[in-house]
Amino acid sequence: KKTFHTCFCKTQQLAQRFAHAFNKRLASVPFVDAGCVPRIEFLDCSVYMIVHPRMGRVGLLVEEMLNIKRFEYKKWNNNNGFVDGQNESEQNQEMKNDIAVGDVGDIIEEGDEEEDSSVENCVSDDEEYSLAEDNEGDDFAFELADVPQAFSCFTYYYTKRKVLVCDLQGILDTSVTPSIFRMTDPVVHYR
Repeated sequence: KKTFHTCFCKTQQLAQRFAHAFNKRLASVPFVDAGCVPRIEFLDCSVYMIVHPRMGRVGLLVEEMLNIKRFEYKKWNNNNGFVDGQNESEQNQEMKNDIAVGDVGDIIEEGDEEEDSSVENCVSDDEEYSLAEDNEGDDFAFELADVPQAFSCFTYYYTKRKVLVCDLQGILDTSVTPSIFRMTDPVVHYR
């Protein structure tokens, strides 16, 4: 069980590192009011080792309790294609459009096979990359529910298509400005 707890905490900490990079980039986008767009945050977690009278030494996974009495607990996406706000037929159509007929090998881009796949070596070197590159001068509008989806997409491109953080769930805490998506229990997919 300690292995599970350690893995859980490391996953959550990795997601928080990506959230920090996402929030920093989001704040630098020229057409986005940094005081209005919610930020992404993953809860800190710890493992407490205790001695139980019957079970002996056990680990307890502990994190801050989300205020679900005041804010709705919600899942914004999962690791099976679900995206909040899209009906099932839209999601199925998007998935069909994304699937190309061919070999599984066609999915891997040329040259990717030899690259180091560790997380530390897959973060984009292009620090000047702008989220607004293709939208300069255009009107740009999005809904609150788009922010978690944008975060998942960001992790994929920020890591040169090697990591995707999804299964985003938690609350949208509107008691602070800007609001914060307080997330827990993400999934990190590696390529």
